[in-house]
Amino acid sequence: MEIDYNKIWQESHCFALSAQDKEKTKNMSKKEAASYAASAHIWEDGKRRSQGIKITPDETVLEIGSGPGILSFGLAARAKHLTAIEPALGMIELFKDEAKKRNIKNVDIVQSFWEDYKIEKKYDVVVSSLSLITDDIVLFLKKMKKTAKKRVYIHWFAGESTWEKQGKVVSKITGVPNSARLPKIDIVFNILYSMNIIPEIRILRNSLFDRIYNSKDEALKALKKIYSVDTDKYDKELLDYIEKNYEYKDLKYIYYDKTKFAELMWEK
Repeated sequence: MEIDYNKIWQESHCFALSAQDKEKTKNMSKKEAASYAASAHIWEDGKRRSQGIKITPDETVLEIGSGPGILSFGLAARAKHLTAIEPALGMIELFKDEAKKRNIKNVDIVQSFWEDYKIEKKYDVVVSSLSLITDDIVLFLKKMKKTAKKRVYIHWFAGESTWEKQGKVVSKITGVPNSARLPKIDIVFNILYSMNIIPEIRILRNSLFDRIYNSKDEALKALKKIYSVDTDKYDKELLDYIEKNYEYKDLKYIYYDKTKFAELMWEK
């Protein structure tokens, strides 16, 4: 019996993928995008992860879901040219600003979801960095395979994310069913295996995104926003949770990220 990996993938995620949601993503404002790009941690992480991706000066790169460019510019610095695919307009504006600030000229960026992107040429290296936001994961991966001439890199979740773990706690406090869930990289590996691809796997040990807040109230506000808690009814319980699970250090409240990420890579 053939395994329906798309069904397994779809049952494992809570991505917002309706036409309305996709339109909202495409129209993301620069201000919304900037709230994500403001964290120094994501840029440091992108720099580290980009160093683990093999690129030579004569190679072209296609990056799927570049965001503001946290991985892109480290790759472009070693490549002949990098093309980024990114659906969110706000992220594209930040990407262009950052490229200009860094005086990086061997990049271009196209507004599109990967599923909708028209492949007009192949690239030496194709990269997907935490961007497997799709219902049709099989098509997503087949398209990556078709587009790459030499190597493919995928960075994705290898274990329960901090977002999922914390979501269970908030659900227990509020009584609202927990919708935070992500499919893991084992599904991706098995799909590739079914395509006669045996990728190398590497744990990304230093990819940690700690949340740092200036006060307990700021931490509470962020927690409620992340998990859509729109009432003050549970503030006491949530504050107790923060007190017990966040470290108070240097006048900051820190929630340490313990998410495990991994890289899949194969050569053609």
